[in-house]
Amino acid sequence: MKKNKEKRQGINPVFATVTGALIGASVAITGALTFKDKKNRDKAKKVLIDVKNKSQDYLKKAKDLLKEEETELKPKIVKAKKKIKKIVKNDVIKGVKKI
Repeated sequence: MKKNKEKRQGINPVFATVTGALIGASVAITGALTFKDKKNRDKAKKVLIDVKNKSQDYLKKAKDLLKEEETELKPKIVKAKKKIKKIVKNDVIKGVKKI
């Protein structure tokens, strides 16, 4: 009985679908009415261009930071791999000697 109640909790998928469709339609209508005016279209275009430029700048900065981190970490990773291989090799040799 308790499991059935747990299954019934949450959002009804049909309700969620209808709600999503209504929200989507209202956004589309609002957008169409807003972009009917040339001034609004020009403002939106300017904002989108600014967003695009800023996102490209952020992406470039992120890539640069990743390259710096990679440059710093690569030698450490190589050193750690060598240590791990040495430890594993020594453990395998010790295990074989015990047998």
